[in-house]
Amino acid sequence: MNRFYTYLFLLPAFLTMPGILQAQDTTALPGNLRNQSITITSEYTPVLKPASKINFSSSENLPALPKTMLKYNVPAQSMPVNYEPAALYALAVNIDSTVSWHRENFVKLGYGNLSTPYAEAGLSLGDGVHHALSFYGKHTQSKGELPFQKFGKTYVSVNGLANIQDAHTLDAKVFFSRNTQYEYGFGNSQKQFNEADLLRRYATFGLHAGLANKKANAYNISYHPELFFEVLNDNRSASEMNLKAEAPISKELIENVAFNLGITADITSYKTANAHINNTIFYIAPAIEYATEKFSILAGATPSWDRSHFYLLPQISLNASLGQRFSIFGGWKGYYNKTNYRTLTTLNPWIQQPEELLNNRVTEAYGGIKGSVGDHLNYNGKVGFQKLYNLPLFINDDADGRTFKVVNESQLNNLYIHGEVGYTQKESFSLIAGITKNFYNTLTDNKDPYGHIPLELSAALRWKLLKNIYLKSDAFLLNGIAYLDHSSNTTKKLSSSFDLNAGLEVNLIKNIGVWFQVNNLLNSKYQRWNQYPVLGANFLGGLVVNFNGKQ
Repeated sequence: MNRFYTYLFLLPAFLTMPGILQAQDTTALPGNLRNQSITITSEYTPVLKPASKINFSSSENLPALPKTMLKYNVPAQSMPVNYEPAALYALAVNIDSTVSWHRENFVKLGYGNLSTPYAEAGLSLGDGVHHALSFYGKHTQSKGELPFQKFGKTYVSVNGLANIQDAHTLDAKVFFSRNTQYEYGFGNSQKQFNEADLLRRYATFGLHAGLANKKANAYNISYHPELFFEVLNDNRSASEMNLKAEAPISKELIENVAFNLGITADITSYKTANAHINNTIFYIAPAIEYATEKFSILAGATPSWDRSHFYLLPQISLNASLGQRFSIFGGWKGYYNKTNYRTLTTLNPWIQQPEELLNNRVTEAYGGIKGSVGDHLNYNGKVGFQKLYNLPLFINDDADGRTFKVVNESQLNNLYIHGEVGYTQKESFSLIAGITKNFYNTLTDNKDPYGHIPLELSAALRWKLLKNIYLKSDAFLLNGIAYLDHSSNTTKKLSSSFDLNAGLEVNLIKNIGVWFQVNNLLNSKYQRWNQYPVLGANFLGGLVVNFNGKQ
């Protein structure tokens, strides 16, 4: 429309143009344009400037990549627990014998019948990743109904952990323990005793240090050397020094194949007023290991020197997974249970000072199964045959029987069956039970394995009833323990031993709670060692303060 009005306006001008051109004096024009021609190369056509437009340019589709099929192996939401039944000791006064709920900084105080004070404390420093330092202490004591039936236990330790340049881990521990008891198992003896004559006190100082690389070095070598040192003294002029050095090394040869080498030196120096005994074991354990996700086998042999006597011990083991929840295992191995004054008094604190120390050497063939049913139930079963050499046995003395003489059985066999089953529900519930049956036979020097346990059953319960209420319980059953009756010179067996413990802990307010513990709930006066009945029912209670609120 605007273009139409423009043309209409210019029309008169175009109509008058010829007259104007004719009225001009062409002679006045330079070059006399009248006789010249004009070539028109283009005619003017008014147009509008093209509007700016947004150009949409589509990109080519990306090439389709092949889809990768991923396989996910989601483990069962349960905590597998490797459980070893705990042994009963004649002390039977470990007030908090069950596994405590973890605390980093706490103080636990209490008191109970049988004149039983109880004190336990822990303190932790550091971040627990790069460095950590922890202090722990515990003391308890009790007094029973029988004359001189008194016990006391004290233990303190300092543990340290440090990462060295993110390549190595250094751990160390220093500890001191002191155990006190009296020889109250003199039965109906009319002899008069004083406390000093019956006192048995063992004090042990020890330290441990270890160094391990976090991952294999440039030569694919992993190592973890450790050093153990202990000094034991009793109140009867006996002392013992134990030094043990271990240097395990592993090198990956090719994928799934590694060479393992372990070097161990175990040195004992034992002194009494009348004897000085050196007892040393040295052995080297080379082995080749092949391991995959579903199968592993280790084969080797261990040359060993037990007080300069040479023995070659087998080292063969295998493990095969037959599915995600079931596996079988088996092997043939040889090892030593070191015999020294410390191990003997830990097992039986009423022994006479030994006149010799012979190490218990064991060769064992075994096989078994392990696995889980569902997400929470775990099981483990094992059958084995052992050939034992120089097994220490414990026989009451032929005077009043209050001490035990250590004798050695040069050779015997043992067919054993062990089974355990556990049910766990994350960290809120755990119930574990185990059984071990030993069939000792073909003894060479003695009629029966005096002091050892043919049948042992045990169970442990941990239950977080509510957010602030914890229940724990333990049960033990021992049966068939043989002892030598000097009056008839025959073997007899102790009555079955059953012990039931229970504990309850309630957090009242933040970081503060109360606890209750009952040991030997059924007040059973059983004997783990002949002539030594344990304490009766022991009731305790007290206060616990947790400084960081973690449990």
